[in-house]
Amino acid sequence: PAPPSAPVGGEEGKDYIGGLEALSLNHLPPGSARFWAPVVCMYLLTLLYLSLLRREWPVYARLRHMWDSQPAPHRYAVLLRVSPAATPPSVLEER
Repeated sequence: PAPPSAPVGGEEGKDYIGGLEALSLNHLPPGSARFWAPVVCMYLLTLLYLSLLRREWPVYARLRHMWDSQPAPHRYAVLLRVSPAATPPSVLEER
């Protein structure tokens, strides 16, 4: 098979960006200042997330402690596992 005549990045002489090329940074020239935008956005979103986490964590912890301090039947349940070898046959027949 012959190699494609168009470059891998798209059609030759193409002056618009579409499809998957819009999601990549391949269309930016090397050394462009627009390479800093994802880095700045990453730090801004990280700071936003950490500030929300810092504000919400005490509320979550307080509500969780309140929920755990309420009496509930499932906190007092006991699971007994009885092996059939240690159980007399008369008890097994009653099941």
